Amino acid sequence: ASTEFCTDLSNSSGPVEANGVRPALDSLNGTYDQEIFAAEAVRLIDQHGGPENPAGMYMYLAFQNVHTTSQNPRTLSGSQPFQAPCLTVDTHYGTTVLDAHKVLGAMVTELDYGVGNVTAALEAAGRPWLMIFTADNGGPVDLGNTNAPLRGGKH
Repeated sequence: ASTEFCTDLSNSSGPVEANGVRPALDSLNGTYDQEIFAAEAVRLIDQHGGPENPAGMYMYLAFQNVHTTSQNPRTLSGSQPFQAPCLTVDTHYGTTVLDAHKVLGAMVTELDYGVGNVTAALEAAGRPWLMIFTADNGGPVDLGNTNAPLRGGKH
């Protein structure tokens, strides 16, 4: 099978590395993962070429926005289950009352930025494209989420 245009955005390197995962470059530390994922997706779209390239392209891009952390709750990041860039929170959600809603809103805004950047790259490539959105079973209601009009959430 050809892997000419195959990139694993999770930074997995397979069995050669310990646990098959290569840590992020130091230059990426402190960068919101949506920015990393979207930039790599845009780079791959640009690399693949425009209408003159007859080969199709499939990309599975799984943004992690609007998701809680899974770190140890005794750590700083684990004690704050929602995370988003402070600038986005302050710029767009400064008047929102609940902190959880501020950060959730910023997470969705950041997701919108990433999808917008990928969509712009697809449009610039001048090729037909299809984007499909999927989601898991909703947010945990005990952390300020609402999954309306559906009932329930993660348990």
